[in-house]
Amino acid sequence: MLTLPNPDGGWKVEESADALNCGGEPSLVATSGRTYHCGASAASAVACVADNGGSNILCAMQPWARKATRFPVDGTLPTTSKPANPVPLGIELADGSRWFIRSGGAWPPGPQETAAMYSCSEGCGGESEALLTAPGNVDDFGLIKEGDVWYARRGPLGYDTVKTGKITKERITKAWFIRAAPSSGSSGGTGATGALGPVTRPNLTIAEPSDVQKLPNTNGLRAFARAQLAQVTKENDGCPMTITVETLDAQSSAMVSEFGSGCGGGMAMWGVKKGRWIKVWSGQDVPLCSELRAKGAVLNPDVIGRCSGSAPAFTAQRYTP
Repeated sequence: MLTLPNPDGGWKVEESADALNCGGEPSLVATSGRTYHCGASAASAVACVADNGGSNILCAMQPWARKATRFPVDGTLPTTSKPANPVPLGIELADGSRWFIRSGGAWPPGPQETAAMYSCSEGCGGESEALLTAPGNVDDFGLIKEGDVWYARRGPLGYDTVKTGKITKERITKAWFIRAAPSSGSSGGTGATGALGPVTRPNLTIAEPSDVQKLPNTNGLRAFARAQLAQVTKENDGCPMTITVETLDAQSSAMVSEFGSGCGGGMAMWGVKKGRWIKVWSGQDVPLCSELRAKGAVLNPDVIGRCSGSAPAFTAQRYTP
């Protein structure tokens, strides 16, 4: 397992000046959220995470060679979730050969209506063979699970092998995936450290106390949301208010809107501190990053988004714990 953006073991990081657009597609080779598949296929940026607060991405290229490339980001990185069925970035077979996931390109076909999914990297036949999809299903990665053992379909490539080429089933002994490094808030020992979870966008409106049952109940979130509904109504002189949970990491943080017809509203941020939810901020302006950190709550940057730096510039920037 490769944890980025701080891979262990002395990885060599190369810098690229080519800015990549990452869209909203998570990496298919990831076992966590906050990962990306970026740019055109020629960039081979299939295994990437945010770096430098989201201004760059760091992409694993050859896991066994301990090489990664850092690219500038074209635009803003969206939030991504863990892929439902991740597949390996790289594979080592029982004979020691190593294979890297295919990233686009025009490749010759394989036998029995198969297509290449992993190209030869070391100890195999170069461009003449590949790890293949299941026969007749070019959208399948061709991996076979039998109990605790995984196998790959290996075969030749080329139009002359379509009818005569043979596919072998070979045992996988190693597989490489990536994951985004966990991050946490910190305020000098106030108990802010903690795990971050996946980010969702429920857009759930809480107008009645019973509506909180639609929320997960991690760290007592339902009781806290119910209390917040009563509190904001009281603060607005009894005007009936609603709270809409717009972005949520049930382990750590939420971005919500507070609104009442005829009595206005604004945004608010909730966070977890020492295992309990607290209200970190509310208002209509961009909050100061320093104020958010000072609350001592765990805050997921993918939930909080942007905050303001210090005087004199007060430049908006991505929140970092």
